[in-house]
Amino acid sequence: MRRRKVILRPMKISIIVPALNEEATIGKLVQELRSGDPYNLLVEIMVVDGGSKDRTVELATQAGARVIKSSIARRSVQMNEGAKVAIGDVLVLSSLQIAVRRMGLRD
Repeated sequence: MRRRKVILRPMKISIIVPALNEEATIGKLVQELRSGDPYNLLVEIMVVDGGSKDRTVELATQAGARVIKSSIARRSVQMNEGAKVAIGDVLVLSSLQIAVRRMGLRD
């Protein structure tokens, strides 16, 4: 009987963050999420913008996030749109407000 060689690879993670007018915190949040990946499993941080009128998109992009624009500024729609195009094996759907509060990023 012949044995098959099994190659195991770590699962890659996509973090999806819906955002709307979050210029005060989005850059810091993306940087914190990137720095909290000691095993290099994070393949993307995706910010799904709901039509921000401030610099949210610019600052998220500068911080290294993949930014897509949502058709509707509603968290559930933004998360679904992000999930459709995410490239990770595992999707982490994050609430920006909760993450910011827990990381103490609000001034």
